[in-house]
Amino acid sequence: MVLGFSLTSRINKRVGPMLLRASLSARYRLGGGVIRDNPYLDAFLFVPFAQTIISLETHDDAIQALSQASKKSSQIDQMADDVFDKIFGADKPDPNKRRTQEVIAKPASVNIRLKALESYLRPALVPHERWSDVERWRFHNRFLKWARAEFLLAKHGDYVRETVDLYPKLGIRQRKKSSFLKTVLVGGSSSDGADMGKKNGRLPLPSSSQLMKAFDMQNWNRTVSPQGGQVRMKKIAKQLGGAAIQFPGSSFCFASLPDETDVSSTSLEDLLELAGGHVAGCGPFNVVCEENEIWEFWTKDYVSTLASYLLDRTEEFGHGETLILDVGAGDGTLAHFLREFMMLEAKRRAQPQGVSSATRKRRPKRSVNPTLHENSLRVPQVLATDDGSWNLEMKADLEMLNVKDSMAKYGKKGHPDEQNRRQLIVLCSWMPMGEDWSADIRSGGADEYILIGESDDGNCGDNWMTWGNPDFFDSAIEGPAGRQNDEIATDMIPPYSMDGYVRTNLDELSKLQFSRFDSRE
Repeated sequence: MVLGFSLTSRINKRVGPMLLRASLSARYRLGGGVIRDNPYLDAFLFVPFAQTIISLETHDDAIQALSQASKKSSQIDQMADDVFDKIFGADKPDPNKRRTQEVIAKPASVNIRLKALESYLRPALVPHERWSDVERWRFHNRFLKWARAEFLLAKHGDYVRETVDLYPKLGIRQRKKSSFLKTVLVGGSSSDGADMGKKNGRLPLPSSSQLMKAFDMQNWNRTVSPQGGQVRMKKIAKQLGGAAIQFPGSSFCFASLPDETDVSSTSLEDLLELAGGHVAGCGPFNVVCEENEIWEFWTKDYVSTLASYLLDRTEEFGHGETLILDVGAGDGTLAHFLREFMMLEAKRRAQPQGVSSATRKRRPKRSVNPTLHENSLRVPQVLATDDGSWNLEMKADLEMLNVKDSMAKYGKKGHPDEQNRRQLIVLCSWMPMGEDWSADIRSGGADEYILIGESDDGNCGDNWMTWGNPDFFDSAIEGPAGRQNDEIATDMIPPYSMDGYVRTNLDELSKLQFSRFDSRE
């Protein structure tokens, strides 16, 4: 049985890269050189299966390399090697390929897992070591997402494990039973989210300073922009005799090189960067985000500041109830922590010694429903909805509704009696790229909506319909000929302005954000 397992592992090591190479090539050809998102076609062509084989074998190689560094291979492994070599033929030495066996004799500082990953992945990605190989997969977003996550895990996984042990307050623990994933973000002891609240009297959220110290991010760029992520791509492309071309009306770039460009001396990291994988400048923090499907990493500083802002808006409304509705809420953690922090902030404001603003008057205490009020300050109700389409693990209370249905149920449209009696503030974190939910939010009668994530020309929402970025306005091009300038100018009014909304950038909140694509550059 053990011999069979060893043989299977040896076969997987040969099959994985071959299958991935063939699958990516077939995917590219079937689309005529255009790759559109199609998970069913990917599955039919065994792309996810090949990825899983490589992930498992990379992990297995790293473990074996570490163990073999201190002891000789077992008789079972030697027997499996002999049987495999007789059936498939012994591997011929190839100085151009970085084999896992070569890693064993190198210093311990060399990242064994990263070398193992490259030995599997590189033959599949650039079999001819030409730029034309990269063209087959660089616009395959699902594959590129996986490759980015695998690379970051291989490069920074050891640091993550050390950080988990050193900083338990981060709320991250190692998975005990897993073949290649190493960490999981937790908010309490219950898997169903019922115990996500205070633990030992403390909220399970790290502070910004704790997060930066744990993951060595003190010198990271805190002003995230698409331009910052393109610096490394432009440099590599120039070194190879190409250039990084900017998409029309966008800050995003794509590498343009002659098909015959030799990339044999280009590292796997630089190849992924050229393909748009954004791995340069990333670190252990990005690994945690990738493994846990985190787009925005909530901290005490961010959530408490947002909670304070929402309480201010509630006080300003004054004469009615306020509902905070988090749509597309993912796992529901933001809404959960907002409830906790708003209750704490409401208590602080109600205490005379906690008042820090000269404009805030002391209010007399009165008996009220504690679930809705803290002393005289009205605490808004917070609800979270999501349609579950991303298959995220639910970690807090969540109602299964999409954005349109959420606004139909909780919005004020069609309820004129509620226009002045109830305030509705909608939250939306990391709206999917290229989609616009803001139109449904506005038409649903939201008094205010707060968009969290990358703005204007990033990975969130539609750059024109959601953000009103004029660089992405294309009506002047697609509209009928002979239109006057004043007609075009009218069309270029942002959709939110047309609906009577005014945009305000919450800069102080933005400075406190930590997102999946943050980096040093």
